[in-house]
Amino acid sequence: MAWAVVIVVFFFLFFFFKQKTAYEMLRSLVGSEMCIRDSFSAGYARFRIFCLAALVHGLCWWVPMTHVVKYIEDKGHGSNAAKDAVLWVGAGTLVGRVLLMWVSDRSGPKNVFVFNQLLHAVANVLVVATDNYWLLMAYSFVVGWTNGTYVALVAPLTKALGGANHMAHTSGLIYTLTGVGSAAGPIMAGMWYDEHGSYDMAFLACAGLMCVSGLLLPVTDLCGYSSLDPASSE
Repeated sequence: MAWAVVIVVFFFLFFFFKQKTAYEMLRSLVGSEMCIRDSFSAGYARFRIFCLAALVHGLCWWVPMTHVVKYIEDKGHGSNAAKDAVLWVGAGTLVGRVLLMWVSDRSGPKNVFVFNQLLHAVANVLVVATDNYWLLMAYSFVVGWTNGTYVALVAPLTKALGGANHMAHTSGLIYTLTGVGSAAGPIMAGMWYDEHGSYDMAFLACAGLMCVSGLLLPVTDLCGYSSLDPASSE
């Protein structure tokens, strides 16, 4: 079962930039004749890159979310600390959705997205080096914060990069790819833990991938790729 999920993820990655194949897959999934294919044409690479970033986000964010309780217990803290961590994740989710969306209205959703992904990456690196209770709770808060912000950013980023005319389809694609990643990431991290007895390398790998996810959109800007709906971008 675990390897089946991994194969599905690589299937999405392999066919991601195959325009005809991607279109046929999407048509079969949503049963629509609308022009979602336009979002995958060569001139609109930023939306395709955002889809890839969404897949990576799902892959990496759900690793700490799923394994944070066991991770904290492995660092010498009891079940009460693990329960506290879950509460801090919930609190961070609420704060992230409200606060950073307020910031997004002023600095633009893309900039907030980049900051969000890099913040998660830095937190993943730092948590590996500490056993302190309060730092672990702060990490749990950041985990919740970054996902709450990501959820709130999907709609404005989808509109900016994929156009307002097809938001129902493009946002559905973004959430689907996030879900595919979230199904594979925790399983792969659990397999690593079973083999090596530690989550450290899994968390560090997620940090590296989150950095890639956060920097994908700025890289497309440098390459001169355009949005589907330039007027709606920040």
